[in-house]
Amino acid sequence: MQTTSASTSPAQSRAARPQPPLLLHTEAQARCEFLIQERKAFGVIVGPAGCGKTQLLRTLLREGRSLVRTTPVLIDMTAVGGRQLLAELANGLGLQPVPSDPFPLLRAIRDRLEGDADCGTSRVVLLDHLDAARPDVFPLLRGLLNAAAPRRLLTIIAASRPPVPVPLRQLLTDHGSVRIELRPLTDNETAEFARAAWGHAAHSHPPLDPDAVRTLHTLTAGQPRQLQRLCELVRLASDMEGTRGVAAEVIAAAFQELPADSEERLVSAATGEP
Repeated sequence: MQTTSASTSPAQSRAARPQPPLLLHTEAQARCEFLIQERKAFGVIVGPAGCGKTQLLRTLLREGRSLVRTTPVLIDMTAVGGRQLLAELANGLGLQPVPSDPFPLLRAIRDRLEGDADCGTSRVVLLDHLDAARPDVFPLLRGLLNAAAPRRLLTIIAASRPPVPVPLRQLLTDHGSVRIELRPLTDNETAEFARAAWGHAAHSHPPLDPDAVRTLHTLTAGQPRQLQRLCELVRLASDMEGTRGVAAEVIAAAFQELPADSEERLVSAATGEP
């Protein structure tokens, strides 16, 4: 995202909160990067709550900033309507001042995309929680994709919980090339995640025995968001007790300290219900 912190909107600020650089869903990331490099129009990342969709989009934002002639924008679409989406896009594209009327605003956005294309710059828009957007967003996205298609001005990668809303499925049918399903982490990936989380916190990697890994995986259902919360609590408990090893009993006790609403979200994630 190329806007400065002073001009970053609330939706973009929520979407761009810093996260530990944990390596997750590398195959899904590679498929998203293929979309960007080939300047495909549209792709959708699908998975239950806590599976790593937001973290993957943030990784794409971070990696995209380092690429030459690629400018990404990340927007949290929760409760966002069509007019607000246009304003967020204009802000992310650096348009100042932002026209108040939607039609001049849409025209200004298209003109900026055309100008970027003339300079060889690829624009990438990352839309988190698109399933939670207001209905008037989808006709607007269709219009943007239709306008951008002839010159491949824009790549949009969205994230959604299942079931994918009908308007989003229609966009994918008409403009998409990839639907990426995120699965829970395996036992081995759970162990790697835990070690990376503790390593990011500048601690040496505590040893993980097989029982501890199985407990981590069972309690979190392999969902990265819940894993991250649990790993943070386990690390704090280990620090307080002055121990390096992580036993299954410590993990189970830390899990009981997670807020009740987190456990409810875990049940939703494990069953695939929104």
